[in-house]
Amino acid sequence: MHAQNFFVPSFLKAVGDNTEESFRSIMTEPSPGVFAFEMLQPHFCGLLLSEVENFEKWVHETKFRIMRPNTMNKHGAVLDDFGLETMLDKLMEEFIRPLSKAFFPEVGGSTLDTHHGFVVEYGMDRDVDLGG
Repeated sequence: MHAQNFFVPSFLKAVGDNTEESFRSIMTEPSPGVFAFEMLQPHFCGLLLSEVENFEKWVHETKFRIMRPNTMNKHGAVLDDFGLETMLDKLMEEFIRPLSKAFFPEVGGSTLDTHHGFVVEYGMDRDVDLGG
């Protein structure tokens, strides 16, 4: 994983500095305990979406049954199901744990050890919200 290819420079700097102040410098907090910040490079997002589209096409062509992100979504994919588990493990270990340690120590902080990465497709003829 070449972090410069995946993450925006401001996020990499904040994680490299690894202080609450460095994280807060790139964040907004639209609601208490909810943080928003730029993290992924647009090019990486495009590659990820392309992989999701390829996976969905294969699922449709083979009529293969897959696990959806939750029981209420019909249009989405769990990222582990098509080879991204190792990448997500590294993402959590090196980039998410420092954030969770700083902002959520009471609910796991730096001890997080599992993930459930997924994408959901929204649209008029797709899912309209995360619940269904």
